[in-house]
Amino acid sequence: MIEQAFLDKKEVYIPKIIKKSEMIPVLLTSFDDLIDGAYKIKTSKLEKSLEKIDLTIVPGLSFDKNKFRLGYGGGYYDYYIKNHKSFYIGLFYQINKSYKLNFDNFDQKLDLIITDKNIF
Repeated sequence: MIEQAFLDKKEVYIPKIIKKSEMIPVLLTSFDDLIDGAYKIKTSKLEKSLEKIDLTIVPGLSFDKNKFRLGYGGGYYDYYIKNHKSFYIGLFYQINKSYKLNFDNFDQKLDLIITDKNIF
């Protein structure tokens, strides 16, 4: 997807963890810009950030029909979603669907979930 975005001359921003439970999007212009960030998660060595991102693809382990997701436990995306306008999409395999996830008041819903079999 990133490769295609580069070919389409779109700007691509990827997450960079800057402090506990907070990340920012940083510009990625080439795969050569990738470096290890916090938790050995690849990020961009570039510092350019953007406050408003049109589309954000959010990772996760599981999801439910209400568009809640089970993340990796850091709260980075929930904090980001709560504080930044964007259109948030989760990409999952249908097999990762849960009947109903338990969520807290800090958990944030996505706008759309796309699986290999359905769109929620």
